[in-house]
Amino acid sequence: MPPALAAITARAMAKDPAERYPSAREMMADLEEFKRNPDSKRPGQRPQPAPPEPVLPAGEPTRMLDRTEDLLTERKGGLDMQRTRVGGIGTPGTAKVSKKKPAQQNSSLLLPILAGVAAAFAIGAAILVWVIFDSTSADFFQKRTDVELPNFTNIAADEIRKNPAYSSFRFEYIEQNNAEVEKGIVFNQSPKPPKTVKDNASIKLYVSKGAQMVSVPNIVGKSKKEAVKMLSESGLLFRIETEQTKETTPGNVLRTEPAAGTRLRAGSAEDTITVVVSREVVEKFTVPNIVGQLTDSVKQNFGKPEANPGKFRIGTESEKNDTAPKGTILSQTPEPGQEVNKGTSINVVVSTGAVPTKRIVTVNFNETIDEGEWLLVLEGGATAPFHTVAGQATVWPVEFIDLGVKTVLLRGPAGPNSRDYFSTVDFGASGTDITIGPIGGSYVKPPEQQPPGDPNDPNRPPH
Repeated sequence: MPPALAAITARAMAKDPAERYPSAREMMADLEEFKRNPDSKRPGQRPQPAPPEPVLPAGEPTRMLDRTEDLLTERKGGLDMQRTRVGGIGTPGTAKVSKKKPAQQNSSLLLPILAGVAAAFAIGAAILVWVIFDSTSADFFQKRTDVELPNFTNIAADEIRKNPAYSSFRFEYIEQNNAEVEKGIVFNQSPKPPKTVKDNASIKLYVSKGAQMVSVPNIVGKSKKEAVKMLSESGLLFRIETEQTKETTPGNVLRTEPAAGTRLRAGSAEDTITVVVSREVVEKFTVPNIVGQLTDSVKQNFGKPEANPGKFRIGTESEKNDTAPKGTILSQTPEPGQEVNKGTSINVVVSTGAVPTKRIVTVNFNETIDEGEWLLVLEGGATAPFHTVAGQATVWPVEFIDLGVKTVLLRGPAGPNSRDYFSTVDFGASGTDITIGPIGGSYVKPPEQQPPGDPNDPNRPPH
């Protein structure tokens, strides 16, 4: 046994109680110090203060008593510390010693009891030391090295037990049901890598016991809330679907797939249950055709229950410039004939009832224009053609009648130098006529021919 450990044991079992550990806390402190440094000289050798000696008056004779008896009688308050008193009459230098038999009898009874307690404490200390060193075995005297914690997941527990590379670790195997991991395979561990541990670290390994087989509970007719609670408690995985039906109260379970009583693996994604919950049957109605009708008339008709069993209503109303009377429905969404739910809104586009306006678009061509065919196209389909003569400046007015703001396109003759010109025409109340150009080309007028002779000669024939 190492000297330091022998010192701890000897102090714990010392015959004199004053030389023993005053508390278990101090004994454990020395044991911890020994575990950190087995060669330390500190454990078990803490000096104990000597008990103070009683001080007596000078010249008085004394009687030596057992220290244990003194302590006991002091605690009971039955004996004076001085133990002597000076006689009032007698020979000088002599003293009478008081004798109290009851105190001596009490001390004689307590001494064996105290000795038994001390022996019990010594035996308990010896057992504690033995347990500590028996549980730690030789590891107590070794300095452990740091190692990287291996990843034990997805490894069979038997392989870990048999692998000598893991023999220094202390494993605790905890078996649990796991539907996703094969029986006997480790699916979790504590602590988890990456981590540095001592080479004799304690590690918990969670080993799969395989899937736990559970019967599908009978939840048909129960509310969705009740069904979810029962399935969650069973550990089975499930998904919820809805189905229109009048067979049961909306929100109650119609059926399960598979049916109640089927044995499935708890927690297995492959054994997920489908729970079909009923929902209210929504009637379908055919969308009426309201195009060409006035919005006010349609709203009035929709307000009559007997004329509108589908409870349709007008939704958003968008305006569009059109020659149809103001408020006339030009288009609708959804379109007529579609099957929709009861109470569907129908969005409409209505006419503003605007009156068509005439606008003149004038195109100016200058003297460089080339000969060719031109085309003026108004958004919506109206067109006007025009033929230009090379070198002849021309003004080409075109009259259009329409509504709103439209784009106008002037397209030039086909060829490598063909070009398009764009502009807009406002046919509204604030709109005006527009002009495009001047537009030229590549035509160059040829120079005039001069007659021969001096241009200053009055007799030269005129040009």
